[in-house]
Amino acid sequence: MKVKPNRYYKELYIIENIKSYYFYTTDTKCVYEIAYLYNDTQLVKYNTPINCGSIKEWQTRREWQEDTNTHSYNVKEISKGDVFLEML
Repeated sequence: MKVKPNRYYKELYIIENIKSYYFYTTDTKCVYEIAYLYNDTQLVKYNTPINCGSIKEWQTRREWQEDTNTHSYNVKEISKGDVFLEML
């Protein structure tokens, strides 16, 4: 998956039947974590987004789609409207 500037992404990470969702946004150079949801608890939103590195770093170091016996990992691009709905 190619990470693009000025977009939103939702990551689903499942390990041993525990689901975690992470929400990211990008600007022209960096990726920022803006919220997470751990095992269907209340969504945690950051007042200040956490810088997770440059888009270029994410392109080269992350396995965006992975499915093994021990865990499942999936990232997809989502719209600004979907982010808004998730944050309600």
